[in-house]
Amino acid sequence: MRLSTEARSARKQAQLARLDKKGDADYPTLYASTPHEMAKAARLGAERAATRAVQTAADELASSDAAGAAAVFGGGIATAAGEAE
Repeated sequence: MRLSTEARSARKQAQLARLDKKGDADYPTLYASTPHEMAKAARLGAERAATRAVQTAADELASSDAAGAAAVFGGGIATAAGEAE
C-alpha cells in the first residue's frame, strides 16, 4: 500500500507522540482512546453481547426441555386418547 508523503508524515508524528507517552501511568487510557482501539472495543463488545444472547437462549431452551421432561416422566404419561395411565 502506497501512502502519500503527507500520510506517512502524519503516521510518523502519531507514532512519535505515542512513544513519548509510553512510559506514563495514563498511557493505557490514552491508547484505548485512539480511534482504532475505540472501534475495536465496540466491535468486540457487540460480539460479546451476541455470544451472551446465544448462550442465554441455549440455557433457557435446555431449562425448558428439562422442565418438560420432568413433567412427562414425573407425572402420568398421557395416552393417545388423552388419558393418564
